[in-house]
Amino acid sequence: MLITDTSYRLPRLTALRYNDTFTTGANQPGLVAARNQQTRQLIDCVVKFRGGERMTPEACARELLAAFIAKEWGIRVVEPVLVDVGDEFVELERGKPHYQLLAKSIGLNVGSVYVPGYDTLPVHQPLSAVELPQAQHIFVFDVFIQNADRRAEKPNLMANGQELVIYDHELAFSFIQALFKNAKPYQLREQDRIWIENLFLLAKIKRFPLPEIAIQEAFGRLDNKFWDKAFELIPPEWRTDQLPEIRSFLTEIVNNSDLFVQSVKPFLV
Repeated sequence: MLITDTSYRLPRLTALRYNDTFTTGANQPGLVAARNQQTRQLIDCVVKFRGGERMTPEACARELLAAFIAKEWGIRVVEPVLVDVGDEFVELERGKPHYQLLAKSIGLNVGSVYVPGYDTLPVHQPLSAVELPQAQHIFVFDVFIQNADRRAEKPNLMANGQELVIYDHELAFSFIQALFKNAKPYQLREQDRIWIENLFLLAKIKRFPLPEIAIQEAFGRLDNKFWDKAFELIPPEWRTDQLPEIRSFLTEIVNNSDLFVQSVKPFLV
């Protein structure tokens, strides 16, 4: 469901039971059983605890915003949720290795619905005809939001033979950290070449023409209605000055999306 659909609600869950730790992530996300506060449904979710080394309020907002953009583009992304971590939940884990992490994460945390039955897409496995257009959209998405973190050694992408699912975007929108920002963000610079050529999916989609019409349609969905709804969904305590800056930078690309796509195409030769 698109976030601009009138019926869309960002689920808010209450953490009930800690089940496991994903040790490969820098933030040590946890697999948690939680209850949807509105529907009362029990859900297994992956929580990126605010006590993690990178999970600042800005990082939490970036994680949500990237998921919202992906959803609006029709890219399958792990379903974002908000997870309340309370004192009782934390106390149940006293004495365990992750206790201090949880103790520093009391309050609202960002998470996603756990997706079983998917595996990391092998580096050297070619894409199927079904996967190719999905991968092309994900590649353009990563270049658009400057997400350099989807690399061969860390794909942040799952597959089941038919569908690609992306996750882990707290490091996206790297342009906000740049000392010298691109005055024309719709024109990629030579210095962008290094991180773009390291993107996991580039080698898999080279020599295939981009579905330009579908990509242009995706850009067109990032209008004022989208941005207003996205900012509304992000908790107030995570809304910082980064968000308007991100909106301004990406809107410049959207307004010149044809030039942006032409700037991306040389990487696919």
